[in-house]
Amino acid sequence: MGATLGTARIAKGIGRARAILAWPGAVGPEIARITRPRTQQGSVLFVDVRDSAAAHHLSMQRHHFLKALNALLPDAPLSDIRFSVGSVREPVMAPA
Repeated sequence: MGATLGTARIAKGIGRARAILAWPGAVGPEIARITRPRTQQGSVLFVDVRDSAAAHHLSMQRHHFLKALNALLPDAPLSDIRFSVGSVREPVMAPA
C-alpha cells in the first residue's frame, strides 16, 4: 500500500502537519492565541498573526521559536518562520 500511495509524499505531508501541530506547544498559550500556523513549504513555516505590530515583534523573536520547534521535531528541522498578517480566530470561551 505504501508504494501505491507514494510513501515519500505522505511522509512530507506528515512532517508538515507535525510542525503545525507542534506550534502551540513550542510557543506557549499566549503566542498561540494570537497566531495560526498556516502552512509549511520545505523547511519554512508560515504563520498568520492578527496585526502587523505583532508580526514584526514575532519576526524579531523567530530564533527562539525555531529552537523550540526544532527541539520538538529533530527529524524534520525548520530553517525559518515567516510571519504575516492574516486571520486568526478568537478562542472559544466556555460559558460562565
